[in-house]
Formats: sequence, structure tokens, C-alpha cells
Amino acid sequence: TDFHWTSQWIIRSKHQSPELDYIAMKESGCSDLEIGIESFSQDVRWHMGKKFTDEDMWWCLDMLSKYNISASLLLISGYPTETEEDHINTLEKIKLIYQNGYNNQFHLSFSLMLLDHWSPLWNIVKDDITNYKNIREWTYKDNTPEVRIRRYTEILETIKTRKNTDIT
Repeated sequence: TDFHWTSQWIIRSKHQSPELDYIAMKESGCSDLEIGIESFSQDVRWHMGKKFTDEDMWWCLDMLSKYNISASLLLISGYPTETEEDHINTLEKIKLIYQNGYNNQFHLSFSLMLLDHWSPLWNIVKDDITNYKNIREWTYKDNTPEVRIRRYTEILETIKTRKNTDIT
């Protein structure tokens, strides 16, 4: 088709978005999507109100890959409830993206978490926030500015390392 379109997409289960949906998207000219995955940690996503499972996420990525639809995967590093285990999980999922060959089709876009004391999230986590100076400098339990910067740097290094190697 000569007509192409792009859109934003919400990950849904296989039951809610069966393969026929992806076929119809491709046949109608869908070429690129922006998907707010937000976190590769299912626990963090649940806290955010993003109620899709890892299985749902991989189903979506598999279908997009199968039907050659590109996507920008939007993610946040340093969400207040993110633990070291969640971070390690993120690094492992980045590696899986490359191992599955998805890196040629999907763009990983990570942002560092900013916490505004006017946001709805603030009302959820405020009782456990200490040392709040501004949207970048705050502490939630063990999640300090230094920890968030280290994790973000490790994410970028993992992506850079995977991009610069032929080993998938």
C-alpha cells in the first residue's frame, strides 16, 4: 500500500489484541508505533497502573516483528518503587531485545524519572520520600539520585555494548 500511518499503541493481551489485529494494522499501512511500556519490570508497571504482563509485552513485540511494524518503546528509569532487582530485570530484557533481533525494528527510548511534587504520583509516594530538593533530587527508600544515575548509565552502556557487537 502507498498509504502509511503511525500511531500510539497500548499493549494488550493476546485475547484483547489477537494476531488478526496486527494483520489488519499492517494491511492498512501501519508502519510505526510509539508504545509506552514505561518499565520492563511488571511490578513497576503494576504500580504505575499499566496492567499488562511480560507475556502480553512479548506477544505484542513478536507480532509487530512478524508483521514488520517498527516501534519506539518508551521507558522510564528510576521510578520511585524500582528496586535493584527491577533494574537487573530491565538490563536482561534489553539483552533479550537484541538476542531476539528486535533491535533493528524497535527503538529503545529511556528517560530518567522526574518526580514533581504536584503530580498524582507524589500523593502515592510522598510519605516515603526524603531529601526532596527538586524533580531530579529526591530519595525514595533506597532509590537515591546516585542510584538512579548509576542505573540509567548502566542501561545506556548495555544498549551501547549490544549495538557495538555482532554477538546477539
